[in-house]
Amino acid sequence: MSYVASENIRRFRALLDTQLSSEKRKTIETLLAAELAELEKDLDEEVAAAPTGREASS
Repeated sequence: MSYVASENIRRFRALLDTQLSSEKRKTIETLLAAELAELEKDLDEEVAAAPTGREASS
């Protein structure tokens, strides 16, 4: 996980623990969901690009 992504996720979660207007809460929830989706996509790509056990031992 990149430092920027982890910091964004941490900050968004911290903001959700504070008192916010419903509009701001919805915006932060949307940003958090997008950041988590991007992170999941990046991790999936890393796993797909990683050599399998057979390829690594060749």
